[in-house]
Amino acid sequence: MDEKASLRRSDFITSIILILFGVFVILVSTGMPMKASYGGVETHWYVAPALFPLFIGGGVILLGVLLMGTAVRQGGLASLLAAAKRKTGSRLDERTVRTMVVFLSLITFVYLFIPRIDFMISIMFFLSFVCTVFYAENKRVFTRVTFVYILECAVLVLFYISPLARLLNGLYVYSMDFMALLFLVFLYMQARKVMKRENVPLKKLRTVLFVAVLTPLFLCPVFRYALLVPLPKEGLLIGQMNYLYYSLKY
Repeated sequence: MDEKASLRRSDFITSIILILFGVFVILVSTGMPMKASYGGVETHWYVAPALFPLFIGGGVILLGVLLMGTAVRQGGLASLLAAAKRKTGSRLDERTVRTMVVFLSLITFVYLFIPRIDFMISIMFFLSFVCTVFYAENKRVFTRVTFVYILECAVLVLFYISPLARLLNGLYVYSMDFMALLFLVFLYMQARKVMKRENVPLKKLRTVLFVAVLTPLFLCPVFRYALLVPLPKEGLLIGQMNYLYYSLKY
């Protein structure tokens, strides 16, 4: 019961962070143009540069509100208020660690993955990590998957700033995307291994995989071809998607 109350407290704090982050994204997006002009022709609002980040910010806020509602219904807010009345120690408790992991996932998604890695792979990586560590509701799964994720992000950063990146990109332009895909598979394998050992239902991991893959497969084509919004980084997967789309169209 105490462990469940702790998880719900963490969920409540996480929901606040998500809502604030969504609001931040929307505020930044309002500074982007809602219309554009190409060759003297005014474009419609649905191809505006601000549309995609507005959609992402709104989606993050919606997820935060849903998570907050669940946390409040299951006693997360009441448990948080009760815990605030008690004296806390100096060590990092589980709630603090979970909050730090949320910040880590958002920072790496925005500053590491989106500018440098195919946007479809970036969404898959972000959702796979976040959904696995929080949906499994197991400390060992949380610890192992977070450790692997941090290690993989560190390797990607080192690869990006090293001369090796320029060398491999010269040989294969999508080398960083390909590496990220391999890391994503490795993350999944590690999650499956520890969940099996901890007797966590593998159905949860299959659900995570379903969400992580289907979400970008729906969002990316809609924005890229229906709304004509260029995606932040069009690399390995989106490049192949572009080739298939224009081959079928023309």
